[in-house]
Amino acid sequence: MTFATCTSTGADARIVVLRQADANHKTVWFHTDARAGKVIQLEQFPNATLLFWDSKHQFQLRLRVETHLHTDDLVADEHWQKLWAGGRKTYLSEKKPGSEQPEPYPGFPPRFGEALPSEAESEAGRPNFSVVECQVLQLDYLRLGRAGQTRARFQYEPMETFTWLAP
Repeated sequence: MTFATCTSTGADARIVVLRQADANHKTVWFHTDARAGKVIQLEQFPNATLLFWDSKHQFQLRLRVETHLHTDDLVADEHWQKLWAGGRKTYLSEKKPGSEQPEPYPGFPPRFGEALPSEAESEAGRPNFSVVECQVLQLDYLRLGRAGQTRARFQYEPMETFTWLAP
């Protein structure tokens, strides 16, 4: 999914991996490095947008969300425990995400190369791990088709409403 944030100079967007979704509570989660620029952006501007595209069914979902950061709490611990060694490997980086480097850097200590860290070695990455919880406030649905487009808005906060929209 594409995750877009606000900054003091405009907007910023990047692809993130959806890690968990709860339709009943209208919440989705993804992981990030606690030192990443998006974390600072979310601390200043907690509202963001998630964008999904399903090419097979030709529809787009745009979710306006309020984010909550989890770094040193039970939510982060629970997600960390479910993460396999390959996923934990990137959190072992000594370098802050986005920092300038004199040469290409793989995003983890070069000594690991193609190898995975052991469970014990991977624990060193836990302080750099953060979970972003996204509470869906509004969902905009757009379906494309030869016979016409269909668009609707589902508002969840402050109260639930449904509205058809012109595409």
